[in-house]
Amino acid sequence: MKPIGYYVDTKIPVVGEIEQRYGSMLQKISQGEKIYLAFHLCGNLEDSHPDARYRIENICEQIDEHLSEESDVIGLLKALVNSL
Repeated sequence: MKPIGYYVDTKIPVVGEIEQRYGSMLQKISQGEKIYLAFHLCGNLEDSHPDARYRIENICEQIDEHLSEESDVIGLLKALVNSL
């Protein structure tokens, strides 16, 4: 795992605050808070890719139907984030 500063400039005030509050490796933030923060950030990006929803909607429905274990959902989320 790399520190937050590897991915984004910690001189940006809110990023610096996150680093101060939760540690450079985000070690002090709970899993639930990480999930909520990821959800929020993705929501902010959603408008940048309006056509993506229609291209992937079918797979999202399948995920909702067949991926019920939290650990599997988190694993898929990690795979997606690491592929960005």
